[in-house]
Amino acid sequence: MGVKCNRLRVVRWYNLIMDNNINKESNFARLNQVTVFSKYFALFLFGTLPFIGGYIGYNYALCQMDTVVVPDDVGSKVIVAEQNVSAVDIVFAEETDFYLITTRYPDTSLDTKGVMASYVRGLISQKQTEWQMGGEMQLAEAKATEDFPDRPKITYVLDVRYSSSTNEDLGTVSYVFSVSEMTGGASGNVLITTFTFDKNGRVAIEDVVDLIDGKDLSLTKLLAQVGPKQTPDAFLSLDQLFSGLGLAYLKADGITLDKEACNCDGYFFGSNVQNFSITDTGLTFIFSKYAIAPGAVMTPEISLTWVELVPYLTAEFAAKLAN
Repeated sequence: MGVKCNRLRVVRWYNLIMDNNINKESNFARLNQVTVFSKYFALFLFGTLPFIGGYIGYNYALCQMDTVVVPDDVGSKVIVAEQNVSAVDIVFAEETDFYLITTRYPDTSLDTKGVMASYVRGLISQKQTEWQMGGEMQLAEAKATEDFPDRPKITYVLDVRYSSSTNEDLGTVSYVFSVSEMTGGASGNVLITTFTFDKNGRVAIEDVVDLIDGKDLSLTKLLAQVGPKQTPDAFLSLDQLFSGLGLAYLKADGITLDKEACNCDGYFFGSNVQNFSITDTGLTFIFSKYAIAPGAVMTPEISLTWVELVPYLTAEFAAKLAN
């Protein structure tokens, strides 16, 4: 009799467990059941979540940025300026059916005369004039497209951006501007322009090194020696390096300029060191694309240490270094 009761209890427990499992599966099945409401709810989420995420991201970005309106003389509308540690970046963008212009420059208190703003705005104004609809370049491109319908559309591009380096001991900040221009073809050009400032304003290369009495030529020769050692792959063609630096146009004495060879009345070797940045270790000279190396090298740099520059430093700058 006891055995039968135990069997009966086991059967009841088994049935109870099975009923619970069936109920759980039934409830789980309901949760996974596709209904008209679930379809519309999923469609609602699919359509709204991207916009919600975009709205949150956009407003977060605005919190990190300042809005700056650039005057109409550069043809801009509303410009967004990203807040940096040392300056506010002024960003400009303009796009037409023919060209795209994007620029960025720092609005820093060190630039008391606004030379960087004038430089960039001058570039913008120049290209807006050269590339305007109905202008010579735009009409020429339109004619080429008409003559060759299968020809890909060409958009003229001007892109101006910069990098910076500081020397805290000297209190200097150097800005290196890369001006990229594309007007068709496989590769565009990149021009380099630099600006260096300290608490007293802009610092010129003549404030740092002495370029008179043949020192400009001597410094150029030093660049020609150091460059291939620093980046051998960039200066595989020494002919282009020497030609770009003007050294290829010297007579046999290594001093006198051969005016017929260079087809010029004169050559200022100091022009080779106008684009520079002051670093902690010395001076870095930056060159435009194609200036002294093949285009694949882009914008080559040659750095000289303060020790190497000792014979060329001005007395005033040498005193600053000594302090």
